[in-house]
Amino acid sequence: MSVVSTNTLHPVHSEAPDTEPDVDVLCEERLSDLTSRLRLRGLRVTSERLAVLRVLLESGIHPCAEEIWSRVQQYQPSMSLGTVYSTLALLAEMGEALEIQTFGGKCYDGRRPTPHPHLVCVKCHEVCDLNMDVPVAQGPLRAMLEKRGYEYVESCVRVLGLCPRCREQERLVRAEEVIHERH
Repeated sequence: MSVVSTNTLHPVHSEAPDTEPDVDVLCEERLSDLTSRLRLRGLRVTSERLAVLRVLLESGIHPCAEEIWSRVQQYQPSMSLGTVYSTLALLAEMGEALEIQTFGGKCYDGRRPTPHPHLVCVKCHEVCDLNMDVPVAQGPLRAMLEKRGYEYVESCVRVLGLCPRCREQERLVRAEEVIHERH
């Protein structure tokens, strides 16, 4: 199992082997594929959509709409936040971006848009990919759904916890409190 940090406040960590394909090449291939899919749906491939797509694909994190907008502003200063939201909604509806609910709102994954488990820090809201199979669609949860008459649509697995950085901050705060209590 490997964990990949996806928060702008924390560095990206990966336990993946050094043999991963070139991220730039993968992003360009995915960008080309996404522009083709947009055109097939009869949608225009505007410079604004391309900018949002590029930031989403090149991001080593799961950015929120505001983070994407902030990055796009560097080379598309006239783009509105509403355009970012509408582009992300379109990509999510097409199944080309995964929308992830966090405590602070929503973040997005354009590199791996199919549902997969995440670790979420309850304090800083860091979101990390949890690279493991969770066979909800075939497991006991599926049987429970069917027993109750539900039809399986998709699953969302979020594991909540306290990230190492926040755990260390809390440890330091407690240590400081102990020092103050002694004085």
